[in-house]
Amino acid sequence: MTIIKSLASIHIINLSIEVINGCNEWERTCKQKLILNITIEFDQKAAVASDSIKETLDYRAIKNRIIDEVSSTSYFLLETLTDRVLQIVMEYPLVIGATVRIDKPHALTHAESVSIEMNAKREDLKTPR
Repeated sequence: MTIIKSLASIHIINLSIEVINGCNEWERTCKQKLILNITIEFDQKAAVASDSIKETLDYRAIKNRIIDEVSSTSYFLLETLTDRVLQIVMEYPLVIGATVRIDKPHALTHAESVSIEMNAKREDLKTPR
């Protein structure tokens, strides 16, 4: 039997950050809690073969970079913030694709949350076989 390994996915689930986000006057003066869910696709073969963090994605470093950058800035639109987080993730060379979803709890009455989801893939890479 031949086993073909495809891409691996890292999931950062329910990452809570506080950020200035929104267009209303009150939203511009106090940070709000947002919830991030991030899926990162990468080729895991070198990491599996070496069992070394040098050959894989350091998800703690990615999380810290997102928190450091996003929590020190402000965004009017959830779309802009989501795009920025996606850009940060895609800057890592090992990342082949990513999906970022950001939830804004209690943004609407009678709704638990509003979310924006965006994804990106590298065009210059082929899916490993």
